[in-house]
Amino acid sequence: MSAAALILAAGRSQRMGTSKLWLPWDDATLLEVAAERCHAATGGLVSVVTQPSEVSRVSAISAVDRVVSVTTTRPAESLHAGLEALLDDRVWDRCLVHLVDVPLVETDDLCRVLGAIGDFHVAAAAAFDATVGPPLAVSRAAAGKLHEHLQERPTHGAKPWLLNLGPQLARVPLPTASQDVDTPGEYAAA
Repeated sequence: MSAAALILAAGRSQRMGTSKLWLPWDDATLLEVAAERCHAATGGLVSVVTQPSEVSRVSAISAVDRVVSVTTTRPAESLHAGLEALLDDRVWDRCLVHLVDVPLVETDDLCRVLGAIGDFHVAAAAAFDATVGPPLAVSRAAAGKLHEHLQERPTHGAKPWLLNLGPQLARVPLPTASQDVDTPGEYAAA
C-alpha cells in the first residue's frame, strides 16, 4: 500500500503573532519537522497547503513534494483544496492529514494512525480529550467522500464526517495531538 500526506499550514497565526511555520523546533522549523515526519510515515508524496506568500519558501523544503496555495485560513477549506489536488494523483491508496502546529506528534504516532486503516476501517483519527481530530488518515475512496462532504458543507470541517462513520472510524489514542501551539505560551510550554 502507498500513502500520501497532506499538511495543513494556511492559518494566519494571529494568536502567535508570527508565522508558526518557521518557528524553531528540534534544530529545524515546525514545518520542516512536520514534513520530515510525514515523509517518514508515508514514504510517499507530501503536500503542504499554505498561503500564497509562503509558497516559495515552503517549496524549498526537501521533504515537500507539492505546495497547494490557498487564500483561505479555514481548515476545512484548506483540507478541501489539498484533497482536490491529491485526488488527481493515482499513486496513493491512503492519505495522512496532519497539522503544522502539533510538534509533539511523532513519526511513530503518524504511522499508528495511518496503519489503523484496513479492511474494516476506512478512516482513522487521533482520539484525545473525548473527541477525535488530526492527525487523521483516510482511504482513497473515503478521501473522495470527505472531499464531497467538505464541498457541500465548507464550514463544517471533517469532524462531523468522521464521527458519522461510526465503527468504520478507527480511534487511535493520541493525547499529544491535543497539544497544538497557537500562542507564545503554548509554544514555550511544548
